Amino acid sequence: MHASSVGLCVMRFKFALFGSLLLATPFILRFIYFEKCQDRKKWKLRKYLPYKAVSHIVENEAVVTNVTTSKQHLKRRVNNSRCVNIPAPCKAFIPPWPDATVRKLPLEARLCDNNETGISYQRYLDRATVRLSAGQKKSRAPLIFINMPKAVQRRKYIIETFKHSFEHIVRVPGVNANSGLVKELKLIVPGVKEKILAVLLSHFEAIKVARKEILRNNSPQYALIIEDDAEQSFRPFWKSNGVDELVSHLPSRWQVIQLGMTRFVVRPSPVPYYNIEKLQVKLDQYAIRRSAWGAFAYMISKEGIEAVLQTNLEDLSKKCRAMTADDCLLGFKPGGRPWSPFNEDHQYMVTPQMFGVHQKHAHTGHRKGRGKQWHSDAANAGQCTALYENVISFNS
Repeated sequence: MHASSVGLCVMRFKFALFGSLLLATPFILRFIYFEKCQDRKKWKLRKYLPYKAVSHIVENEAVVTNVTTSKQHLKRRVNNSRCVNIPAPCKAFIPPWPDATVRKLPLEARLCDNNETGISYQRYLDRATVRLSAGQKKSRAPLIFINMPKAVQRRKYIIETFKHSFEHIVRVPGVNANSGLVKELKLIVPGVKEKILAVLLSHFEAIKVARKEILRNNSPQYALIIEDDAEQSFRPFWKSNGVDELVSHLPSRWQVIQLGMTRFVVRPSPVPYYNIEKLQVKLDQYAIRRSAWGAFAYMISKEGIEAVLQTNLEDLSKKCRAMTADDCLLGFKPGGRPWSPFNEDHQYMVTPQMFGVHQKHAHTGHRKGRGKQWHSDAANAGQCTALYENVISFNS
């Protein structure tokens, strides 16, 4: 055989081998990447599985048993699609979330067992809120939210979240810790931090705005006041279809009702209440005459507004040296406070809790050091207490 013929054969063989490898490369890469990523989210697996097989998995769970082992991972995800994870902080506390707790949730969902993995509670809440808000009649009561100028994302979040439930949403700029109002108040209570005084003054200003909005828009004689980290954390569990229906179940002379509270046990750091007797949930009532810490979400009547605005802050500082918004200005504390502007017979808290604090915003910007961590733990403990309360109430 001539050398030229041998060279031609070798060249053809090389081309054939190169072509075969080129055709096989995508399948090799798919196999390698699939093995590497099979523990990640389902949408990544879908990208590398044949379209036909994936469509069967989604549309007909029974078909899953006939596919390969690599697709068994998808079977577990699909079967747990209505399983909702207990929030991590609620399991991390000591004592942890009780294993014996009933697990049914509204909208045909349930809490995951210990060996299961499902969707996050936040994702469940977001889906449920969209579904429950569809077609809901908007309240004409003004929604007043306190928001600092730099907190643009929080501002957008509040407007986007509540625009389907309220006709009038009014932003009240939070009082800056370096403002003249804070400096004046600081002269009266020099031992209190400026940021804490700024929060109290922000609520005082929000209540002033609430009075103006009620008069200007010929609105219902009450307003909802929230901080910009508040959310409808327990919307799927609500007994009432919005704040207006809730008000219709309150006594005629009510002044204020807390929709969100921060309740916990100190041991020595904050831990949740996982005790339904201590929570005193009333299944046959919408509200009870009690108060608790937390000023992030409350409804206040015109009568309650006038009671707060008559408060002399200098006199208040002598009775309540902490000068916090919830303890001092509003009298929101377990057992109440003698200096509360509200008549104790007309001050309520909703049962079970309706509002909470958004997970992304659950930090206390007006605290520093150990105090900031303590109050952050208290916020998480309060959220877990409220979720437990709602789950127990729903299943009772």
